Amino acid sequence: MTKYFFRLKNDRPDLLAIIAIVLGIACMGFIPIFVRLSEVGSASTAIWRNIMAAPILLCFVMSLPSSQRPTQSSWTKLLIISVIVTSFFSAATLYTSYVSFHITSVANATLLSSLAPLFTILLNLFFFKEKAYKIYFLCLLLAIIGMGFLIKDSLTINADQLVGDGLSLVTAFLLACFFMMFKYIRQSLSSFWAVFMVNIISLLFLFPISWHFGEVFWPQTSNGWWIIVGMAIVTTIIGMNLISYALAQLPTFFSSLTTMVQPVSAAFLAWIILGETISIDQFVGGFIILSTLFMAHKKPEVEQNS
Repeated sequence: MTKYFFRLKNDRPDLLAIIAIVLGIACMGFIPIFVRLSEVGSASTAIWRNIMAAPILLCFVMSLPSSQRPTQSSWTKLLIISVIVTSFFSAATLYTSYVSFHITSVANATLLSSLAPLFTILLNLFFFKEKAYKIYFLCLLLAIIGMGFLIKDSLTINADQLVGDGLSLVTAFLLACFFMMFKYIRQSLSSFWAVFMVNIISLLFLFPISWHFGEVFWPQTSNGWWIIVGMAIVTTIIGMNLISYALAQLPTFFSSLTTMVQPVSAAFLAWIILGETISIDQFVGGFIILSTLFMAHKKPEVEQNS
């Protein structure tokens, strides 16, 4: 079971998977940029992103050879429920992060939601009786320190923000659940099929979120529509499929740890696209996070000797 966490070997497929998930998470760094530029609310933006991506994903899944298509017998009740639950976690993560951004600082929400790898360790320890090696916590600690450097200029401690901070922790938990469930359905579905199904079913949960917040739903200009199209291509067609491919190859802990690449790429993209400055602290934080990922792909000694 320990290989569920660290089963990397020095072979080409794992290297490609590492590159894929880092690039995929980096693509997700475009999300804050697109949401900021979007003419509609966050949940509505996600809805239109999924709708725009659906026809392209459908073309992909229909073009797959029969060997990569799920058969009728493969759609067991467990798989169907798992896909629905995965879609729920996807939408729920958006909901809690959206609410927390409104009642706590963005910096606090970013830092606390980055604890997803910790919940990954605990969930696997509880459900799969995995041994939690010290290197797991060391990598996580270093990554959190790097995240602290990345956002320390805007980090705040305020009693009025405790609810928002708590929701950010819930976001981290839901994100860990999403990674675990998505990895599970990837055992039965190809990359394109997994992304396509979650993309479609999550709409059932995203529409109520958009309605609850009373968001503007329809983009008003052609530029607003192009932003949605760009988000669908970059974050779903490219980003999610790269992540989907990698999740079937990589251990869950390493995969969840790579989510910390997103704020690094978001800061870099904000510098290029929006003209925001990158401080020395942010540079140091990004370097620490990326260095931690390099260290995290090393297997624990006990497994190497087993």
